[in-house]
Amino acid sequence: MRLLLAVPVLLGLSGLAAGEPESVPSPANFASPAPAGPEGNPGPADVDPSLAALIRAVEEAWRGGSADPLEPYLGRRGVGLSLAGEDLADGWFSRNQALSLLDRLLRSSPTVRFEFVRFRNLDGSAGRPNAAAVWEHRRAPDLTSRQVVFLSLARDGEGWVVAELKTKEQRAAPAGTPKPADR
Repeated sequence: MRLLLAVPVLLGLSGLAAGEPESVPSPANFASPAPAGPEGNPGPADVDPSLAALIRAVEEAWRGGSADPLEPYLGRRGVGLSLAGEDLADGWFSRNQALSLLDRLLRSSPTVRFEFVRFRNLDGSAGRPNAAAVWEHRRAPDLTSRQVVFLSLARDGEGWVVAELKTKEQRAAPAGTPKPADR
């Protein structure tokens, strides 16, 4: 797995939404031993177990259509949210407000695909860890939306929490429309 060190994605957006995201392995295997990544970046075995649990909870929430798995991973001091295309207010929300807004989002937009595509600074040595995922979901029976989900993570006591979460629309296409690689 290749980890890239940079400023938090939420602050710079790193151009990820402009093009096709770079794929990296899912963190589902973070608990299994693995060698260190290229250029000394930590491999999956080197990632803090509480950080790996947070990433798995995010995957579970999006794939399961419920924000419930996120509850222990939303900051006690609140969460910054910016949710594209959902008529939801952007801003800083309490844990309970953020949980409610995310639950509404996930229940109203059934997930077709959710996959992490980038992780940065998972060892926390050069700023906040952050991640990006591609989320394809149904907006209507014949309309699939594709968004990039950006996460900025922070320490909270002994573990990690989602400090900020942003979704950015990537494209919308009728269901069944071939992707460029399929044409």
